[in-house]
Amino acid sequence: MQIQGIYAALATANMDSAEKFYTQIFDRKPDDRPMDGLIQWRNVAGGNIQIFHDKEKMRAPAD
Repeated sequence: MQIQGIYAALATANMDSAEKFYTQIFDRKPDDRPMDGLIQWRNVAGGNIQIFHDKEKMRAPAD
């Protein structure tokens, strides 16, 4: 079996901040937005990076 591609999926509580951050890191805007709450860059170091909005799981624990 040959590997066809690799995807990395990263959760964020703030899509706007994440998009700005990764746009600077990759030196380009996202390639597409396949659905609400998901942005992705294709062909980054041989793979694809997906950032998805997960506000509930990204909450800081209560003290």
